[in-house]
Amino acid sequence: MTATTVSPAPVARAALTAPTRQPPVLPNLLRSEWAKARSVRSTYWSLAAAVAAMIGYGAINSAPHAGAGHGTSDPILTSLSGVLLAQLAIGILGVLVITTEYSTGMIRSTFAAAPQRHLVIIAKAGVLGAAAFAVGTVASLIAFLAGQAIMGANGVSLTSPGALRSVIGIGLYL
Repeated sequence: MTATTVSPAPVARAALTAPTRQPPVLPNLLRSEWAKARSVRSTYWSLAAAVAAMIGYGAINSAPHAGAGHGTSDPILTSLSGVLLAQLAIGILGVLVITTEYSTGMIRSTFAAAPQRHLVIIAKAGVLGAAAFAVGTVASLIAFLAGQAIMGANGVSLTSPGALRSVIGIGLYL
């Protein structure tokens, strides 16, 4: 009896390759959160309410200070007093940006695509912060210039001590 030996097929060794590099997750999350924020009408309405509140309330509050005799009031604070209402609109926008996905159930697909929850929250906060800073700074500049124009001789210029710092600081605050 002759025995035929069959040699087993060579086992393919797993190729020793370098681990594949994962693309950066945070920039992709920022892009997706920005797309989500732009696609909702409430984002635009909240930002428009913040701008209208800041400029409108600042102008209304600056009007009584247009005449002489109001030398003790702070013209910068007076024209930027609309920030108190604008922060309410930005707060509402923050709630909408964070919680909109939970009401529709789309948060499940977000976490399936990016299971690192902390990065998703950082991306949402980054998009909200960037939008609030950009809109808040422009609105505070317009409110400042409008308020100072309304106050006339009682107003100050943007180059006055503390004026530019207040305008940019409000954008950072919001």
